[in-house]
Amino acid sequence: MTQSPTQSGPKSPQAHLRILETTDLHVHIMPYDYFADTPAPGTGLAHTATLIHSARAEATNCVLFDNGDFLQGSLMSDWAANQPWDLPHPMIAAMNTLDYDAATLGNHEFNYGLGLLENTLAQARFPFVCANISRTSGDPLAPPWRILKRTLTATDGTTHAINIGVIGFAPPQTGLWDRYTQGAEIQAQDIVTTAQTQVPLLRAAGADIVIALCHSGIGDAHHTPGMENAAVPLAAVDGIDVLLTGHTHRLFPALGEAHLGAIDGLNGALHGKPTVMAGFHGSHLGQIDLTLHKTPNGWTTGAHSAAALPANAAAPDTTILTQTEYAHDQTLRLIRTPLATISNHLHSHFATVAPANTLTLLAEAMRGAAHDALQDTAYADLPLVCGVAPYNSGGWNRPNTYIDAAPGPVAIRHAADLYPYPNDMCLMQLTGANIRLWLERAAHAFHTVTPGKHDQPLLDHSFPSYDFDVLHGLSYQINISQPPGARITALTLADGTPF
Repeated sequence: MTQSPTQSGPKSPQAHLRILETTDLHVHIMPYDYFADTPAPGTGLAHTATLIHSARAEATNCVLFDNGDFLQGSLMSDWAANQPWDLPHPMIAAMNTLDYDAATLGNHEFNYGLGLLENTLAQARFPFVCANISRTSGDPLAPPWRILKRTLTATDGTTHAINIGVIGFAPPQTGLWDRYTQGAEIQAQDIVTTAQTQVPLLRAAGADIVIALCHSGIGDAHHTPGMENAAVPLAAVDGIDVLLTGHTHRLFPALGEAHLGAIDGLNGALHGKPTVMAGFHGSHLGQIDLTLHKTPNGWTTGAHSAAALPANAAAPDTTILTQTEYAHDQTLRLIRTPLATISNHLHSHFATVAPANTLTLLAEAMRGAAHDALQDTAYADLPLVCGVAPYNSGGWNRPNTYIDAAPGPVAIRHAADLYPYPNDMCLMQLTGANIRLWLERAAHAFHTVTPGKHDQPLLDHSFPSYDFDVLHGLSYQINISQPPGARITALTLADGTPF
C-alpha cells in the first residue's frame, strides 16, 4: 500500500524491514586498481560484502538488491567477456554467494551484446527485472517485475507473510547508446509511462509493497518524455513505496543535502518515499530501514530512515576474495601485457582547463581509424573532427584519479587508463550548427565568471568531466564571462576555414 501514518491501532502487528542496495558495481569486486596496477583498499564489492553481512545480522527481516551496471566497467569485466561462456562470471558468482534477492539491468549490461548478457543472467540464482527494455519483438529480456514471497517476523515475535513487489527500470537512452552492438534488437520505453502501466499490474498481482529498482538518477522533478534521470517523477507514481536509485554514481542522502520540494536529501526521500543511492564501485551500501504495519487491508508503510554507508573502513570479505582470486590473477596478466613505448610524459592533470596530450593521442588514433574507414566513400573528403573527453581528471571521479604515464614501455593497462570503457567509435555527419551546439553543451563545465574579479571558482564540479568533450580538428575559444549557450567564439576548422 502507499505510505500512510500509523493508524492501525496498538494491537496491529508491526514489523521492521531492512532494504539493502548495491549499485553501479561495474565488476569492481577486488580492492585493486587495475589501471594503476596497485591495491586499492576500500573499493570493490569485497568490502561492501562485509557491510552486507553486518547489516543482515542486525535486522530480523532483510532483503538485498542490486540496481544495475554490474556487468561492465573494469578491466576484469573485459577479461571475463572474452572467456568461454561455460565459465562462471566472477560478478555473478560473487552476487550468488551474497544471496541477492533480486536485481535490475543498467545501461552498461548491454555493452558486450545480448548473447553474453543472457548467458550471464542464466548463471544467477536470483531473479532480474526490467520493465522498460525488451527485444524489438516484444519478448522481454527479463520480466518487468517479480513478487518475492517472504515471511516477516513482527516486533511481537509473530510471523506474517508478505508479498514484496520488485520492478526494474533503466535509462531509455540505452537503446541508442548500444545500437552499434545490439543493432535493432532492443527497444526502450520511457521510465515513468512504463511505471504507470506496470505498477498497477504488479499491485493487482498481489504485491503488498512495491520497491522500484531505478537505474536512473535524481534529476528534474518535472517529467519529460524519455528523460534519462527520472527518479523524482517516478517516485510520484502511485503504488510505488520505495526507490533504489543509481546510474549517476552519486550518494543519496548525503551530507549537506537539504529538503528541496519533492527531494528530501536530509532524510532520503523523493515525494516522501524512502530513497537511497549508494555511490559506485562498491563504495557504499545503501540501507533503508522501513516500518511496516499490518492492517485488515494489507501492509502499510510508516516511518523510515535511509543512509548510504561507506564501505572503506570495512575489512574485505575473505570468501569473496578467495572466490575471485582466479579472475583477479588472469586480469593482472592481461593488464601487464606490453603494448608500446612512448617518448613523452602523458598526463591529464589539467585536461579540463587546457589542451592535454592524452586527449590529443586519443583523437589522433580515432582520426587515423576514421580516415581509413572513409577511404573510397562519398565522405572521404569531408573534414574530420574528433570528439574526446577527459574521464580521469580528478574531481567527481575521486580527486586522485588522473592519467600519469612516464616515458618508456606501456602496457594494456596504460592504454585502458586513457578511457576506462571499451566504447566503439562512431562516425556521424554533422553540420556546423550541430557542432556549435555540441561545444556549447561541453562549455557548461565552467562557471560564469566576472572579468577582473579574483578568486572565482572556474570548474562546475557537478558537471562530469566525461561530458566535457574537446573537438580536435577545430580551433575555438570558450568565453566563460558569457552565460552557457553563448560561450563559443572564433570557431574555425583547423586550417582556418570559418563556420
